[in-house]
Amino acid sequence: MPPHEMVLSHGDFSPRNIIVKGDRVVGIVDWEMAGFYPEYWEYVKAMYHPNWQSRWIEDGLVDTILKPYYLEHAAMLHMQEAVW
Repeated sequence: MPPHEMVLSHGDFSPRNIIVKGDRVVGIVDWEMAGFYPEYWEYVKAMYHPNWQSRWIEDGLVDTILKPYYLEHAAMLHMQEAVW
C-alpha cells in the first residue's frame, strides 16, 4: 500500500452519528473515538458494518460521502479474517 498521511478523523462515522434535518446534514456527534489516524481509516471503519447498518453499505452511501480506499479496506478485511 502507498504511504498515507495522518489526519484528524471522527473514528466512528456511521448513520447513528449523523444528524439530518430535511435533506441537509446539520451535525456530526459522538466524537470520543476521534483522533489522528491514517487517511483511509474513516472509510475502512465506516465500511465495517454490523447488520443494523447494512443499507449504509448496500446503497453506496459510504462511497458517496467518503473517499473510497478499496485496497486498504480489502487488506483490513483480510487481516480481520486471519485474526478472527
